[in-house]
Amino acid sequence: MTITTAKKLSNSALAPYADLLCDWLATQEDEMIQCLQELVDTDSNSYDKEGVDAAGRLMASWLEADGIECRWHKSASSGDVLEARIGSGFDKKDSQPAIFLMGHRDTVFPKGTVATRGFTRDGMTAFGPGVADMKSGLVLNCFVLRGLQYLLNNSDIDELPHPVVGLFTGDEEIGSPEGRHVIQHMVKGAKAVFNAELRSHQWQCGIGSKRRCEL
Repeated sequence: MTITTAKKLSNSALAPYADLLCDWLATQEDEMIQCLQELVDTDSNSYDKEGVDAAGRLMASWLEADGIECRWHKSASSGDVLEARIGSGFDKKDSQPAIFLMGHRDTVFPKGTVATRGFTRDGMTAFGPGVADMKSGLVLNCFVLRGLQYLLNNSDIDELPHPVVGLFTGDEEIGSPEGRHVIQHMVKGAKAVFNAELRSHQWQCGIGSKRRCEL
């Protein structure tokens, strides 16, 4: 089955797929928290290319384990840009504009912060360098991608109406001097672009952060 945009499906027709996806996500909480811990416990200051790339390789390992294609856009000084795709390969032109899930892997915290103040939890609240800005959002994006891949692998849906692309840069905290060029090239003509950087209230302008995340 192919879900197309030409014919709008009813909520009742989509409900079984939503249930399948939600049932899978409900089993993933422990793995999500483990992924968040691994990512937070990877130093990735904007000027630490090695650390930012290590965080990217960690994300790619989760995605590729589920059969999601990944590739890298190299940067000279900043962390390389990670691209992950569902619904179209890297070797063919998209027939429909893509939906992008955006995020950045770099943080403002100096290299070595993890050694003295790594990932911790107080119940369902997590703490650590970059936990809110924006490593929890990166985990969220990875599980959106993995969930869509699960849907393709475990239902009669064999094609999404639009390709879904994860695009994760490595220099946002310093103004995206290299990553911006990849972003501008990639998202031109996109169907939609979503960013999962956490804020405590919708539409809030972020002027500070306690660096924690409600799980």
